[in-house]
Amino acid sequence: PDGICPISYMLLDKKEKTILCYINVKNVSAKSVNILESTPFMICFMMLLIDMNGFLIHTSAIEISEYGFCFSGKSGSGKSTISRLFLTFSPYTVLTDETAIIRKINEQWVLFGTHWKGSGGDIYSNKSCELKGIYFIYHGQDNQIIPVEKKEALEIMVTQVFPFFWDQNSMLKLFTMLKKLTDDIKIQKYYFLPQKTAIEKVKRDIKLWT
Repeated sequence: PDGICPISYMLLDKKEKTILCYINVKNVSAKSVNILESTPFMICFMMLLIDMNGFLIHTSAIEISEYGFCFSGKSGSGKSTISRLFLTFSPYTVLTDETAIIRKINEQWVLFGTHWKGSGGDIYSNKSCELKGIYFIYHGQDNQIIPVEKKEALEIMVTQVFPFFWDQNSMLKLFTMLKKLTDDIKIQKYYFLPQKTAIEKVKRDIKLWT
């Protein structure tokens, strides 16, 4: 809408992997939405990313001992809380507390931080690392990690990624990647308490299988 989004239109060139963004300078003001955080930019970025074997996922992403771990869940599940706990009670790097990139590069799943951040403030890092595991997070009565069958893991993953409702081929590519990801990566559910013990539980769990 006028006065909110300064983007007039965008042109996507998949071959050159570029996005041309045309700005209406009349709509650029203190009230304008950050261009990089705007919906048009994210959609164009998603369309470039899918052809690079990648996708966006709603998650808190943490680098732990040079490996990447996702703590994914719906709004209010605790992504920003997990990020703040890691920042407070560990030396590890928070890549993002809201939206991360996952790509398959040379037979390896790689996790990337992004500037798209959640309610935790400016919590993000421009880093990448090998993706080692995914936790689906929920608020719980105690800290409990539960294995997830691959079929259920895939069903939950579908709800946490950014879908291509407007493009059937891109949706097929996305689902194919998600199926491969759930075959390759360890995925678990994590019911946690918002305190230091939640981080200690993760550290103990990771030591058992990394």
